[in-house]
Amino acid sequence: MSFRFDEDGTYHGDDGSMVMRMTYRVVDGTTGTVIRFTYLSDNGRSNCQGLSPEFVRKNAIRSALVRFMDNPERLQLYFGDTEEWPHMILVRRK
Repeated sequence: MSFRFDEDGTYHGDDGSMVMRMTYRVVDGTTGTVIRFTYLSDNGRSNCQGLSPEFVRKNAIRSALVRFMDNPERLQLYFGDTEEWPHMILVRRK
């Protein structure tokens, strides 16, 4: 999966099958930096897990808490506004 955050506030996600676009805005939350998402569009294909575009639209991430780890090249992305939610570790590709 690849993620791209453009300076104009547009997020692009591509999992090799589904390509989606959302707007995003970054806010200071009580527990750290939070990204708020609003779903815009997709290419109409199921995602890499076989989930329909309708399901993905209905269940798309609405917010994420971002925590940098040992350096700015690695961060934890929590699926929600707090560290209580599931997360993934993202590593910047050079």
